[in-house]
Amino acid sequence: MTAAGFTGLRQVSVKPRAPARRRAAGKEIRGGIVAEAPGPVPAVEAKAVLTSDLLFPPIQPLPINTSNGGGAIGTGLPVQLIFWGSAWNQSATNPSAAAILGQVQTILRGPWMSGLRQYGVRRCNLKGAIVVTGPAPPATFKDSHVEDMVWALIDDNVFPEPDESGGRIIYMVFTPPGATYGPGGIRGKHLDSTDFDPPFDTDHAWVGFVLFNSAIGQITSTFCHELAETCTDPESDAWTVTGNQEIGDVCNFVDQTLGGILYESYWSATDNACLLPTAWSVRRALKWSGHVLGGKGLSSVQKPIPSLNALVVAL
Repeated sequence: MTAAGFTGLRQVSVKPRAPARRRAAGKEIRGGIVAEAPGPVPAVEAKAVLTSDLLFPPIQPLPINTSNGGGAIGTGLPVQLIFWGSAWNQSATNPSAAAILGQVQTILRGPWMSGLRQYGVRRCNLKGAIVVTGPAPPATFKDSHVEDMVWALIDDNVFPEPDESGGRIIYMVFTPPGATYGPGGIRGKHLDSTDFDPPFDTDHAWVGFVLFNSAIGQITSTFCHELAETCTDPESDAWTVTGNQEIGDVCNFVDQTLGGILYESYWSATDNACLLPTAWSVRRALKWSGHVLGGKGLSSVQKPIPSLNALVVAL
């Protein structure tokens, strides 16, 4: 069932899934976790900037090694925002769904994702945003509650199966005020949520969630962290860094406010530093995408070129 609510966003209510999930047997999925800050986060000074981007030291000592396990990555995928619970329809909820949506749109439209091209990831675009009023989030929730809600949407044909046309989507769930993550100790996480339909069909839904925070900057920072890791290591077998971590973990809380939005940086193997792209770079995009001009002009890569920004996104 869908309708329009206070937020102006599409309202969705579906039947909850049966408690017994159809999970596939297999590997243990680590899931990316953003640890809660133990206290005030100390400022991190940028190192000498060699590009137009911002570079910062990581939160753990060098060296930091990057490795690729050869697994799937999320490149150029649509990002679906899910505001979970009717609390998002209340005018008293602050920050509002509309405010979060606006800042996420700015993040996705800008150059922040451009550094992920070194890992084979092209920029993602916003698919849409909905408010899910049913099944309602429990006061204390676990990973499985988030997963079951997303799979209930898929089962109800709100979204296609992941292995169907248009079904490879990155789902980012925003939990409402008052909902507590049962295990505790995090501000966000990403999951490879598997679903097994006998006899042979195993589907993988890539799901991240961001816990509510009264500071919108903490929401956008966590969103950046989980999106970067979902794109580069959605099933815990692709890009990792030293200590079986992901590219956001060694840059956790290494944030910077740009244009009124708090961004979190991510590890750049190219720069050996935490990277926060601030402008489109044709040179770096050509390098990361494996293009060599060999004395030829940019038109040898793409012709016509509508704009340099469009070219960087397309590379």
